[in-house]
Amino acid sequence: MTPERQKLESALHTLRLQFVQNLAAEVAKVDAQLLRWQAGDEAALGAAIALAHGLAGSGSLFGRHDVTVAARALEQLLCKLPDDWQLQLPAARLALLKLGQMATE
Repeated sequence: MTPERQKLESALHTLRLQFVQNLAAEVAKVDAQLLRWQAGDEAALGAAIALAHGLAGSGSLFGRHDVTVAARALEQLLCKLPDDWQLQLPAARLALLKLGQMATE
């Protein structure tokens, strides 16, 4: 492996570690937006969906397929909340918990 390639791999490894270290904080942001939506802030649901979407993309970018799958599932559940919140809210909370647990793996 060339020195340039080693440097690149090292930088990517560092970014992947930072992504995982920041995952819990990002999940907390989604949770905060979801709580704001539950309190009546309609715009907060859109913010939660956007955050989940971003996590899905970041998971792909940093090689964490498990995060991508979990974040996409969360995003899909959040998109269903306005129409079926009584059924979808517990599922969304469970998906959010699962995603948060990935920060410790």
